[in-house]
Amino acid sequence: MNPMYSEKLPGLTLQKNFSAVKLRGYGTVAGKYWTDATGGSLVQITCADTEHARLVQAKYLSDLGELPPATKPGQITVRGTKVNIQTAEDVGAVAALRNSTTVILAAAKNSAALAQLITNGISADLSTWTSQAEGKVPMLLDRFDK
Repeated sequence: MNPMYSEKLPGLTLQKNFSAVKLRGYGTVAGKYWTDATGGSLVQITCADTEHARLVQAKYLSDLGELPPATKPGQITVRGTKVNIQTAEDVGAVAALRNSTTVILAAAKNSAALAQLITNGISADLSTWTSQAEGKVPMLLDRFDK
């Protein structure tokens, strides 16, 4: 288990553990899925290495711009750290954060709820996390579903 996480996170309920599975292009990944009382959700994806974690985060962020309704970029501050987010009117707000081999996908009804969800879900120093894609998605993975 990643030492930054426990089975219990404040304000979150663990819904499911996803066993490790090898995915073409993404390597071996495992995950955990939590929800909160306001309808927010947090997915922790643990990758085999940093390069695959960068790819998972980059692909998620790339796909956000392709899905209707169109999302708009924004930024929130969580415990003094700026976090890039995407918002969609009448849908909510999402963020994809990465630290080393771990990717966190967080979704909530609005940016304030998203900030609280991230606060509850990541106890580590947020300044060591990035919410911006670092790297490009290979054409095979980026255009596969088009």
